[in-house]
Amino acid sequence: MKRKLTEKDRKILKYSTRTGYVFGAFIFIPSVSAYILAKIDIVETTPGYLFLFGILLCILIVWLVNRKWWIDLRDNEKEVVKKIVDKKESKEEYAAGSSIGFSTTGKKSRFYTGQKSYIDYSVIVENVRYKIDKKNWEKVKESDEIEFHYAPKSKFLLYISPGT
Repeated sequence: MKRKLTEKDRKILKYSTRTGYVFGAFIFIPSVSAYILAKIDIVETTPGYLFLFGILLCILIVWLVNRKWWIDLRDNEKEVVKKIVDKKESKEEYAAGSSIGFSTTGKKSRFYTGQKSYIDYSVIVENVRYKIDKKNWEKVKESDEIEFHYAPKSKFLLYISPGT
């Protein structure tokens, strides 16, 4: 089933394009730097075509990485797929890298704070675990229908919501 993208969906897709811009910057910045260094006579042996090649490569990388998200934004549609929940799970997880300090015994002290815990809410659909927020997790029961909202071209999962 097809639906129009909401503003929230558009924001998620636009946010996903940042990867292409970062990769493009990794090419753009060195090529511009080499061009500027050659113009102010700090570096003497820089080929003249390096700047043009860097700009073209930057544009190509940004286009290759972001084109599917741009098509989804242009078409302004999303696919909604309904699936059945096989199982619900909630378990305590620990945030990696959240401990501070050091400990020789593994216990808390004024020099050591343990990892922070949180509750992970997830549903299992077709033997795949999907994390969802607590509000939606409480609404859904096992063997209920839930909706998966996908961007059609990039196959990007926008969000999961309880079935209507």
